[in-house]
Amino acid sequence: MPLVTGLTGTAFSVAYLFMDNYLSFIQLCQLNIFILSAIGVILGFFLRKLLIDSNTDFATGLYNKRYFSHRLALEMNKLSRNSRELTLLFLDIDSFKELNDTFGHVYADKVLWETASLLKSTFTDPKITIARWGGDEFAVLLPGITLLQANNFIQKFNQIVFDHFHGQISISIGTASTNKKIDPVRFIEASDLDLYNNKMSAISSNKIKTTWPSL
Repeated sequence: MPLVTGLTGTAFSVAYLFMDNYLSFIQLCQLNIFILSAIGVILGFFLRKLLIDSNTDFATGLYNKRYFSHRLALEMNKLSRNSRELTLLFLDIDSFKELNDTFGHVYADKVLWETASLLKSTFTDPKITIARWGGDEFAVLLPGITLLQANNFIQKFNQIVFDHFHGQISISIGTASTNKKIDPVRFIEASDLDLYNNKMSAISSNKIKTTWPSL
């Protein structure tokens, strides 16, 4: 009988050790799964942030030129499958260099940021892409918007800029529109040329401010 009792006790001990190790193994697996899941979440967060940062202009919070060019190519390709209109606006801040030279980079950067904020509050449709093209130039891509509709946006935005800056700062805007797929570079050049012509016309008619005595 003592032999049986001893064998039974040993069996229980072995079973206990096995169960203890088995539970430890399960817990270790669960811990590893938790750690891997946490790492995945962290990596996903940083990858998304990296993607956002690579597409963002930090001075204005808008998309950058690289992302805008990507969106323009995508929207242009869509025109080969439908006949909707695609309109492009090019904008720049009038006499921005003189503004920068007069009041310094800090104030000029503030004007850039506020102009970008006004653009975002005016063009709120999620299909619209707004970007800083470079320097004091901005670009707005309007899928499904006709030139006539875009002109309504332009009038509204000019008034918003005038009111916000109390008439001290103005914006020149150029437009281009197409309902068929064309070379994106040509599309940009057309809008940029219209911007230049509009700015020259405003300068010749003394509509563009070049001094800010009370700004």
